[in-house]
Amino acid sequence: METKLSICMDENNMEQAQGHIQGFYQLSITVECAHLRNNAFLKPTPYVEITVDDQNSRKTELVKTTTQPKWNETFTLLVTPHSKMNFSVMDHNNFRKDTIIGGKKS
Repeated sequence: METKLSICMDENNMEQAQGHIQGFYQLSITVECAHLRNNAFLKPTPYVEITVDDQNSRKTELVKTTTQPKWNETFTLLVTPHSKMNFSVMDHNNFRKDTIIGGKKS
């Protein structure tokens, strides 16, 4: 299944985190939409999982049975200049472990 994920990161609006450890910044990220190519009989129930430095994942809401999900959800994350971010598009399943449809690391 091919995945195209649209994410808007406002790096110009990155602010020093107030009341947190020196060196951390607040980064605002908006997960807009995805365009999924469906090769299966059933359409996925996608969501996006965002992980910073392999800790504290954040998730969008589920969008039921579609290959064109739209979220437009904004997250504020604590990052450092050296943080590694992982964006995974997941397919929710009620009966077994959710599966990865696609993703991007930065």
